[in-house]
Amino acid sequence: MIENVPAPKVTNALLRCVRQDSLAQPLFECVNPESGLWVWEIPLAYGLAWDRWLDQTCQLLSSRALFLSTLCSGSHDYTLFVEVADATRPLRFSRSLLSVAMSAGFEIEVYCAGE
Repeated sequence: MIENVPAPKVTNALLRCVRQDSLAQPLFECVNPESGLWVWEIPLAYGLAWDRWLDQTCQLLSSRALFLSTLCSGSHDYTLFVEVADATRPLRFSRSLLSVAMSAGFEIEVYCAGE
């Protein structure tokens, strides 16, 4: 850990996919029926420190891994989107999260919010 550098904070996280059926229900919500955009807002506390967010998210996604893996086939833009603030140091992904992403078939996208 880097001394005297604030830990990045997760300000938003969601899993999204674009598909033309309702297989993502009930976990995901269809936010744009015309395009087939489905979103699952990751239900974690706002402003959670990066390391703690990783641990909790890995547990949550692992508990739903079987269902999430069914969404890979037939989905486009199947992505875990994460927004972070205070990202003044590198963000390291755990092997656990990468493993869940690989087995479920989604990509990971990180957006670093400005000040």
